[in-house]
This record gives sequence, C-alpha cells and structure tokens, in this order.
Amino acid sequence: MKLPHPRLGFLLVAALASPAITFSQPAEKPVPVLAEPNHKVALENAWLRVIDVHFPPGQTTLYHVHTIPSVVVELSDATIVSQEWGAAPGAPRATKPGESRYAPYDEKPLTHRVTNRGPGLFHVLDIELLRSPAVAATPPPAASANLKLEWEQKLARLYELTVAAGKSTEVEASGCAHLLIGVSGTVQTSAGASAAGREVRAGEYAFFPPQSGLRIDNRNSGSAACILLELK
Repeated sequence: MKLPHPRLGFLLVAALASPAITFSQPAEKPVPVLAEPNHKVALENAWLRVIDVHFPPGQTTLYHVHTIPSVVVELSDATIVSQEWGAAPGAPRATKPGESRYAPYDEKPLTHRVTNRGPGLFHVLDIELLRSPAVAATPPPAASANLKLEWEQKLARLYELTVAAGKSTEVEASGCAHLLIGVSGTVQTSAGASAAGREVRAGEYAFFPPQSGLRIDNRNSGSAACILLELK
C-alpha cells in the first residue's frame, strides 16, 4: 500500500487538531424582551412601558431582543457582562445608580444576554418609548433651578434632580408627560392642587400625565436624588 506523502499527512493532522476560528451561534434561540423571565412589565400606558429588570449575582438572562427606542436607567452597584448574539462576551462593565442612556433600538435592534457578576442585585429600568414624536411643536424644557438637563433626544429629555433636606422643586404643567425615578433618599410628590401625593423611594417611580403641575418635596433629614424623564 502506498503511504501518503509526509507533507500531506502533516497538514491533515494539523487541520484536525486546530480549533475552529469562527464563533458558532448558540443553540438557544432569542426571545422577545417581554418573554425574558427577568424582564417584568411594571407600568404601561400610551407613552411608555417600564420594564423592571433585577436578578442576583451569578445569574444570566436568556438571549432577548430589543426593538423599541428606550431609556435605560441603572439603579444598582453591580458589574455586568453583555454578550450579543453570535459574538464573544463583552468586557465587564460597572453600573452605578442614576446612570442613564438613550438606546435607539428602533434604528439598531439589540439581541443579547446579560450576566450579573455581583457583588449584589443588578437592578435596571428599560423604559420603552411607545409614543410617536409629537406633530405639534415640542414644549420647551422644564424650567427649574434644581433640574440639570443630562441629555435630549427626539422622544424625551432626561434631567438629574437633587433635592436638599427640607426643600422642594416644582415642574410647571405642559404638554409633556413625566416619569420620576428615585435614585437615593425619599421624596414626596403631588400633581395638581387636589391630587393626593405619594412617596417615591430609591428604585421606585411614578408617572405623571401631561398638564400635571408636579411638586417634589424632601421632608427628610438627608438629601434625595431623582431622575425626571420628560416625554415629548
């Protein structure tokens, strides 16, 4: 029997021993974000859908798909790793309460899964913006000395708000709806002269429809930090 050429045999062995150089697709199929078990719809109306996401260290979500323009607000100190479908895991990223970003998933959908590396619970709000841009002229930004405009996009503005102990701030009524999100401390809110107030603690939120004159009070001994999302 004629033996193969030594060079050919070496190439065959090397090919069999070499690892694959492409990243294969996982067997798991992505699900819509609303079908991912850690993503819970906490509030939904004509303006927005608040998806409350929280899970413990060591846990990984299913692969899921984001397709609606969203505002992402971090509410915990954690380290997470995001892995996009068909790609290697990304670099670990630290999250801090009050961090926010606008995610144009309508222009660039995202399919990924997220792992919580700790040290504690990972808590984030994925706020889907459901309303189309207003046809009429957009109301101007809310006017208040305590509001710091962090960013503005076509559907929303986001403000950071710090209320010192014993102080308050007011947001005038307009054609914009608002979502107030507690980052630290506790505030008391009311909308309109006859509306009953409610407390908003860290990690909680309250929605106010258009034409609601919003008042935010801090009746406690320490300062409170909030995020105010203004929906155009």
